[in-house]
Amino acid sequence: MPRKNSTDDKSRPVEQIHVKLAKPSPSIHPESNEPSEVASRRQRQKTTIESFPLQLAWLERASLILFTRSKANIKSRLRALGDGSQVVEFTRMELQHLFDMGGKATTFASPHDKKRLEAIRGQIADLLGVERPTTGLTTAKSTDVIYQIKITLRNIKPPIWRRIQIPDCTLADLHEYLQAAFGWGNYHLHEFEIDREHFGPFDPDAWRCAAEVLDEAMFTLGKLLKHSGRKPRWLYTYDFGDGWKHEILIEGSQLADPAAKYPRCVKGSRACPPEDCGGPWGYEDYIDAIADPTHDRHGEMLEWRGPYDPEAFDAEQATIAMSRVRPTTK
Repeated sequence: MPRKNSTDDKSRPVEQIHVKLAKPSPSIHPESNEPSEVASRRQRQKTTIESFPLQLAWLERASLILFTRSKANIKSRLRALGDGSQVVEFTRMELQHLFDMGGKATTFASPHDKKRLEAIRGQIADLLGVERPTTGLTTAKSTDVIYQIKITLRNIKPPIWRRIQIPDCTLADLHEYLQAAFGWGNYHLHEFEIDREHFGPFDPDAWRCAAEVLDEAMFTLGKLLKHSGRKPRWLYTYDFGDGWKHEILIEGSQLADPAAKYPRCVKGSRACPPEDCGGPWGYEDYIDAIADPTHDRHGEMLEWRGPYDPEAFDAEQATIAMSRVRPTTK
């Protein structure tokens, strides 16, 4: 209930009541009018709370929402984000919470969600400066077969390509390796076309008949290449809207080098195009705009993606990204 005004307040002049309400706060020294030591310490604590930027693709955010027991306020923030890859600011305590919840969720999450959660935990470990969880980068046995594959984006000149070396794996894992090696965000649909057959993620509710698209998780490189005496060329399409078509050339196989670690990117050229830039033709327009300060869309493109160097590529960084993939093949 509202507190009734006291008799004393009614009988006092308005000026005296104002003086009473304006008495210094207990946290202020009356003689100095400066914050007390307690208030200053609280203010310092408030202003020194660190925040860390965690970049998450929408599928990674979906995995966190669906499979972790994260705090409600964290999940609501993740749900409120738009499409595509987004940078989210977290405190150190929130990151530690996500790291712990993600680790617990990997015991029951689906294989693809497990890989995404482990990739997120790897990012968090880097941000917090702690040791990463065990990665997928392993020393192979001398009896393991390693496939060397060159992947080239079609309709792009000069070409954008990667050469990778990976152990036998499913097409589902190959998709993850390609995404990592190129630098794609992995939040669009994809499909392999091999010998006129189509392979993709199993989805009984997909718009295409399940019989038309074979489950990519059921086919390994070894199984698909077993009877081939030539260098096969496959097609991998990512983002059916932009239509990024990658030509996959299986250059050969060899026994693993026990001194090497796999998977790895051994060579490549040029940076991955920005997501959602409109495919090869939109990419060409984008490059023209950012390269020419007088272009009428120069400022718009810079604001959209920031600085972009189309010639930038680092095979070591691509290998690190590939090492975060958790293959489902055992």
